[in-house]
Amino acid sequence: MYWRRRVKCSNLILLIILISASSIFVILKGSLPHISITRIFVDERNMKESRVVAEDVDSVTNGQIGASSYTTAKYGKPVTGKDHLIVYNRVPKCGSRTLLALFEQLKNEKRLATVISTQGFHVPRDLGFAGGQRALKDRINQAIDQIKHLPSAIEGHFRFHSVDRSKNPIYINIIREPLDRMVSQYYYRRFGDGQTSDRFLKKELNRVIDSEYLNQTFNDCVLSERLECSNPRITSFQTSFFCGIHPNCSIPSAWTLAEAKMHVDEDYTVVGVAEDYSGFLSVLEKLMPALFDGIAAKYQIQSKGQNKTESTKSIKLSPPSPEVREIMRERLDMEYKFYEFVKERFEQLKINLGVMS
Repeated sequence: MYWRRRVKCSNLILLIILISASSIFVILKGSLPHISITRIFVDERNMKESRVVAEDVDSVTNGQIGASSYTTAKYGKPVTGKDHLIVYNRVPKCGSRTLLALFEQLKNEKRLATVISTQGFHVPRDLGFAGGQRALKDRINQAIDQIKHLPSAIEGHFRFHSVDRSKNPIYINIIREPLDRMVSQYYYRRFGDGQTSDRFLKKELNRVIDSEYLNQTFNDCVLSERLECSNPRITSFQTSFFCGIHPNCSIPSAWTLAEAKMHVDEDYTVVGVAEDYSGFLSVLEKLMPALFDGIAAKYQIQSKGQNKTESTKSIKLSPPSPEVREIMRERLDMEYKFYEFVKERFEQLKINLGVMS
């Protein structure tokens, strides 16, 4: 009998503990925000603010995370005054040299005080992705600190990152139809274009290409499933570029895409498409007349004076076959989602500004 009373007493104590624990959980649950049990990343952009982002495809809508909105969004908003720093972190093989030539004209006309190029800012390869991106960011910020007069511009093939806000930065960029850009890049790295010197070709472009594959066509590269044409980090290049320098930006994911979209909306004044270069320049004029008034007309004169498109077209470029296009459409799925997102916003911006294609 004594033993039975002890068991009953123990069971009663256990029941009381369970009821108390359940009550505490209910109280806490009501006072805490809901946290989705998904893989999360912490974004430390600007080193002062952090944002927890869930990698959840269902929560990613129109470049925003969940139902949040960005009241500081800059996309499509007119820019007043001239005292700004134009940040053009140009994507390779998207017609950037055309815009750089126009920048030089503006500089010669004293409409831009300085145009800084980051092309000579090399960082050691042994630093890895995160270390290399941080080192490059430091070099870029040091160069920006040296700018004494505005308006000025800084350009180069560098990923998105926030720069000194005291310089009133204005981000602009252009992207390109994903497969066209990838094919152009593939042949450019092997053979250059009409403006490429032999020295630059051998020293910079094809130094990382195995001689065995130097003359391989893009079609053969795709069909043989070589990493150069199938690595997800290559097939998500533009998306990753706009995602930025966070280590997770180098890993294709729903988060990478959402972050890239968010930066377009929140940080860029305009992102155009290379297939409508004239429209992009007209938008620059509309949004930033104090800086870019007349730039579209300069482009038309420049285009008539020389065949710029042919001189910057990759040599020996062979278009992909229908079979390869179908394969790459699947591999470039994330890139096309990002491209269509940017194109849709750009087309709507042109309508809002009354810019004709």
